[in-house]
Amino acid sequence: GAAAGMRTILVLTGVATRADLARATVAPTWVADDYAAVRRRLLADG
Repeated sequence: GAAAGMRTILVLTGVATRADLARATVAPTWVADDYAAVRRRLLADG
């Protein structure tokens, strides 16, 4: 993803948490609480 210049998104669906994100060595472009938030983000970016 990011290494190839792509934008990335982490969806917090129950496996990963914001605490996991704080410890990660690579951060996503966006973090979404659910798939509805992903949809809103994608539609906003056109």
